Amino acid sequence: MKALDLFSGCAGIGLAAEREGFEHIAFCEIDPIAQSTLRANFPGVRIIKDVKEIKKETIGGSVDVIFGGSPCQDFSLAGLREGLGGERSGLWFEYLRIVGELTPRWVVFENVSGLLSSWSNAGAPLSANEVRDFDTREEAERWAHSLEGFADLEEGCDLAA
Repeated sequence: MKALDLFSGCAGIGLAAEREGFEHIAFCEIDPIAQSTLRANFPGVRIIKDVKEIKKETIGGSVDVIFGGSPCQDFSLAGLREGLGGERSGLWFEYLRIVGELTPRWVVFENVSGLLSSWSNAGAPLSANEVRDFDTREEAERWAHSLEGFADLEEGCDLAA
């Protein structure tokens, strides 16, 4: 399966995925130190510095899975708690744009626990929040109902967006 790794860091998820047979077509990481780790662990795999540059034509094909999580500083309990309205964590909307454009079969999103309590007025438009890749509506509804009781989410909280 072909994978794209966003906000890669040193690619802990990427290393695990590679061991399971995934083929990375690109990483996206802005930090030069993390980029050097990526080059060492994934020689020859393209590194894209700016997530805003990722488009179907720049990737050069389709992907089966997208891994990663947008920067966590604005969600983190140790941060300023700006949530999706923050400059860094707000890059989630770039992640969402990429998923919509590349339409992978799978998306694996990870982030800090502060996402569960982060709240901002920067929610995505309703149409962008639709779950699109379940085989049936029943499967999507079963998944949505399985999340009930997982966390008390206020309407408008960043995780709900």
